[in-house]
Amino acid sequence: MKKFFGLKGGFSRKNFIIGFLGDLALYLIIETLFSIYKDKLNVALSITPLIFVYVVTLFLLLFCAFYLFVFSIKRLRDLNRSPWFCLLILVPVFNIFFIATLCFAEGRIKG
Repeated sequence: MKKFFGLKGGFSRKNFIIGFLGDLALYLIIETLFSIYKDKLNVALSITPLIFVYVVTLFLLLFCAFYLFVFSIKRLRDLNRSPWFCLLILVPVFNIFFIATLCFAEGRIKG
């Protein structure tokens, strides 16, 4: 488990895709639950619980973003590229092609 979530080492295509899809699924679940409960909390509660929901949601989304960067760095190491290329995730539209490249490029680690 530490090998999968740690910052050291590289990732094969399979491990990157599993990690990316897991991260994406968690992100979608968080966003769906937030959108459902945000509307209910706006009507039923005061502002304090709503702020709590926003803070918890922000924390969980930052967690997802952090692990997207971790997975990308590990995959870039497998591809013999600089980990600094993971910042390309922040560039709109280009990030789609970058993630696709990380998913399908052949690296050193097989499996």
